[in-house]
Amino acid sequence: MKNILKFETLKDLIEEHMTFAKKMFADVGRYSPMVIGYTGNTRVIMSIPFENDSQKEQALKMVTMLFIAKGVKRYTIANEGYLLQTEDQNEYTKLQKEGKRISDHPDSIEVLQTIAVSEIETRMIIYKVNKDKTLELYNDSLEKIGGIFSELLPPKNLSQETVDKAKYVMSQMEQFIKEIPLDEEH
Repeated sequence: MKNILKFETLKDLIEEHMTFAKKMFADVGRYSPMVIGYTGNTRVIMSIPFENDSQKEQALKMVTMLFIAKGVKRYTIANEGYLLQTEDQNEYTKLQKEGKRISDHPDSIEVLQTIAVSEIETRMIIYKVNKDKTLELYNDSLEKIGGIFSELLPPKNLSQETVDKAKYVMSQMEQFIKEIPLDEEH
């Protein structure tokens, strides 16, 4: 059996997630949002595709239910997006007012942001997506970040009824969830 401490730090978890992401980019040229939860000796993997904010909120609620049902204590989540590279602090606000997306701006870059979360810390690493769809480290010093992707761990001290309901809902979705013991390669 592999040493579970291989995944001792959040950076270790991000690096493992990136093996999935790099393979997906190599195979299909894009990345579909995916979460990997860690229970201690098992990875729980779930793809979470969404096309708008409403779908994203629903998908993330399902992820939290999955975490409740499986006893996840740490996770990584990665999502493709765009960053604006400009010195003008008002540029993002201008885009919003014009109803445009960051990707419409000539100074935007495509990125893959990967967030790792435990009960005590959060870390994000950003990779630039090159034109040939390879990934290049862009920023690995982002800590103590917030946002909906970093708030998926369930609250502590849940009632047994809540846990049982989450387990039931997840049992109906088993076809979309993959569990891999940490002692197996992915």
